[in-house]
Amino acid sequence: MTQAVLKNTVKTAVLALDIRDVTFSLSGNTILKDVNITIQQGDFVAVIGPNGSGKTTFLKLILGLYRPDKGTIRVLGQEPNRACSHIGYMPQHPTGDRIFPARVIDVVLSGLIAGNGLLPSLVRVIGPSCNNQDKRKALECLELMGIRGLAKKNVGNLSGGQLQRVLLARALVSNPKILLLDEPMANIDMGTRGILFDLLADLNRSMTILMVTHDIGLISRHIKSVLCIGPQVFFHEAAELTMDMTQALGLQGETCHMELLGHGIPHRVLGRHNEMSEKRGKMIKNRRSDQQESKG
Repeated sequence: MTQAVLKNTVKTAVLALDIRDVTFSLSGNTILKDVNITIQQGDFVAVIGPNGSGKTTFLKLILGLYRPDKGTIRVLGQEPNRACSHIGYMPQHPTGDRIFPARVIDVVLSGLIAGNGLLPSLVRVIGPSCNNQDKRKALECLELMGIRGLAKKNVGNLSGGQLQRVLLARALVSNPKILLLDEPMANIDMGTRGILFDLLADLNRSMTILMVTHDIGLISRHIKSVLCIGPQVFFHEAAELTMDMTQALGLQGETCHMELLGHGIPHRVLGRHNEMSEKRGKMIKNRRSDQQESKG
């Protein structure tokens, strides 16, 4: 079913995201400063940081909803407003009033509009205006989420977890090359999170994924790299977190699809941002010493 909906193949000739010297402020407050990032197509990036650090703002810059004060942003080699048709976006919170009379399938169909920014009043009429092929795509995405049976249900009657799945289906229906997810695991129980993470890993075979999360102590085993957001931005290609951001979350269980990034449990590499360069330098020096000893 995934293949029926998602026909992209990841291409690496053009960068998924190329951000150079970007600074952005809101109401006189600097949110992001001198950001330089390149992300390859096919990456699966966890975007983390404290509350209010600018994670959602970062996504809106990629979408072209905000313009940087200085610097450049290129998405798939294009300016964000030109690349928006290749981006699937799942917002942090449902946009609009949940009591408006829209069916689940109509909300998913709204994702076929470039930019994914449809207002509730337009969602009401999009269902009748879409052709059968569009409706088949929407139903396939709902089936992918395991909620095809909810297609004709009013979104106002959904649980939080069901609504998250609807919004994810909406982000996927346009067959995007880049998927931006803002807190996709909110209001979802731990077991369902594992299922959705496995689904995202499958989707990652055909698209680049950037996923914002506030659970900075938890990360799926499928994540390939980590982006730490603050006034400065640090990109960790090996899916490592810094000690000053990790938290001790008492998560246990062999069936868990997460990894605790902290000491005491098998974990990935940890280190403070200002220690990373020094540690890498020592590793290279030690490796060279070992090579010389082996030759001797």
